Amino acid sequence: MARRLVSVKLMPMNNPTILICAGHDPSGGAGIQADIETVAGLGGHAATVVSVLTVQDTCNVAEAMPVDDSFFGRALDTICADMAPDAIKTGVLATKAQIDHVARVKRAHPETPLVVDPVLVAAGGGRLADDRVAQTLRQRLIPLADIITPNRVEAQRLTDSGADAEACATQLAELGCHVLVTNGDDDDASQETISVLATPVGNVGHYRYQRLAGGPYHGSGCTLASAIATQLGRGDDMSRAIERAEAYVHGCLQRATQPGQGQLVPQRVRAW
Repeated sequence: MARRLVSVKLMPMNNPTILICAGHDPSGGAGIQADIETVAGLGGHAATVVSVLTVQDTCNVAEAMPVDDSFFGRALDTICADMAPDAIKTGVLATKAQIDHVARVKRAHPETPLVVDPVLVAAGGGRLADDRVAQTLRQRLIPLADIITPNRVEAQRLTDSGADAEACATQLAELGCHVLVTNGDDDDASQETISVLATPVGNVGHYRYQRLAGGPYHGSGCTLASAIATQLGRGDDMSRAIERAEAYVHGCLQRATQPGQGQLVPQRVRAW
């Protein structure tokens, strides 16, 4: 007996569009691919503009080649003319011009949350951006951000200090954004990881999780920043967005696998 196809009306879903500007990692563990997987894993749509091409694997970065500044700017403008992002997330931005392009887009969309992951150094230690880029981030983009998510080393470079995570977070928050300093990549014998959150009004809080064996993980910072951006794009307030993102990342790390010879890679999209 022939079966008749039945038309089903799909209910609208809150699937936020997240505009991502970040580098390409050929290993698939970090950068743009990590961002795409995270946004998809949380039910969003990722629109991406590549900032840097890299030679890297799951161990470290060997080379980084910035995308042409003009090309990068045109790619951003074309995407923004076609769709209105619900949030913007940046990873590595390799030149001052790239930073200025993103700042211009943010000023054109002042109500759109901006999450800045100031990627300066790969987890393996390879440098992705120099100190001039770090200072330009601090001067031109971080004051426009809703939240930044540096690890402890990046926070120290942004403050040009050797201060601890809480002091760095407090100093950076004076620029007008929330600052979440992570320490999951630290070579630490403690039984837990502690992220420090400083707010623009001077409050300081902590997020504590049991430290998992196998770290550091390749792309964990990208995963966290993209998860926060997705939750903000969905309409969560900052506190809720961070809590949900931290819980999501912890689950991704628990399911991490080792596709290469280096760091474990978080599994961001479940197999159904």
